[in-house]
Amino acid sequence: MAEIRPFRGVRFDGARSGPLGPLIAPPYDVSNPGANTPEHSISAIENADLGLPGDQHASAARRYREWLQQGILTRDREPAFYLHRHRFDVDGTPTLRTGLFARVRLADWAEGVVLPHEGTMPGPREERFARLHAVGANLSPLYFLYRDPAGVVPRLLGAAPEGSPGERDRMGGEHWVEAIVEPEIQHALAAFFRDRSLFVADGHHRYEAALSYRNERRRQCPGVDGGWEYVLALLAAVEDPGVVVRPTHRLVAGGEISPASVLAFLERWFAVREAADSLPIADGAFLFRVVLPGLEDHDVFALPGSPHATLLPRARSAAWNDLRVSILQGVLDSLLAGGGDRSASDIVPSIDCASVTAQARSGRARAAFLLPPPPLASLLDIAEGGELLPPKSTWFEPKAPAGLVINDLRE
Repeated sequence: MAEIRPFRGVRFDGARSGPLGPLIAPPYDVSNPGANTPEHSISAIENADLGLPGDQHASAARRYREWLQQGILTRDREPAFYLHRHRFDVDGTPTLRTGLFARVRLADWAEGVVLPHEGTMPGPREERFARLHAVGANLSPLYFLYRDPAGVVPRLLGAAPEGSPGERDRMGGEHWVEAIVEPEIQHALAAFFRDRSLFVADGHHRYEAALSYRNERRRQCPGVDGGWEYVLALLAAVEDPGVVVRPTHRLVAGGEISPASVLAFLERWFAVREAADSLPIADGAFLFRVVLPGLEDHDVFALPGSPHATLLPRARSAAWNDLRVSILQGVLDSLLAGGGDRSASDIVPSIDCASVTAQARSGRARAAFLLPPPPLASLLDIAEGGELLPPKSTWFEPKAPAGLVINDLRE
């Protein structure tokens, strides 16, 4: 199954770059743009000259190589796995996630070693390929999950140090990184993952870009097991309390639907009740909440016999059709089917519950549909069954931070 390897990570040298905390950032697609500055940070490489004239990829490559030459970035002497502990807040509650930075051998989706949970688009995939081709390094780690119900990896990694301060980032998180160079621990970790598949929580486009880069390099260097055969990933156990998945709500921004027609449609297929003060996610029959201009909020529940199954595709598994986001997708497809001029922009995914609620209540949008968090076990079951979720079904947070360790593929 999965093959992981230690590597000589490239890291910021604090003596030249300054404290690490301000230098790291979320991945390229959620970090703040603007990097045409002399400031040392991962964003200054990842988002080089974003939005400015010129070749952004060449600028990123030039900055990365200059910093290596200047010693701002340095390569570790020994191959290592990198233990990462990340403390952050979840709705005001301090939470700790333990992960492992490693090189993961690339495998085609069809091999079932690395499991996607959503489809990709050619634009972002090609853009990430161009960046990888220019820089020759994984600047942002992917975020993979694995199953470890017996807690094997935590026992190998040891207890978290008490009292030692971590590196504070600009997002309010705190980070500890430790290079694991002991051969016996490295071998034990590699052996554990040989029996595991990996689930892509974040980084589908970067993974496919890495596959394209690997295939190109294979054609150029046949028979060589080079760095391009691997991709940098942060590996975290599904059972870790710091693995957080949030729902992605839906805002209906356009179309010709009226609040009354939405409510009438829902009452045909579901049990619909005026909403309580809080989202009743403990009720197994609860599906989603609808917010409509000029009306009370309503909670939507499954009826006995699940007549709403008529709205769902027959070719999908029962696990797929049981997901709240799948049911809502079926509702929206049927509800908006009459709008011949409907575009993809009519339905906007968002993790910001307060924002989509406010837009629907004010009449700036046609409707908002609020979902409970998806069960993580169900997401993995569906991926292991070879199915993809509806687009924008999940939001795993926090993303794997970029800048703690870089994987240079030219090694």
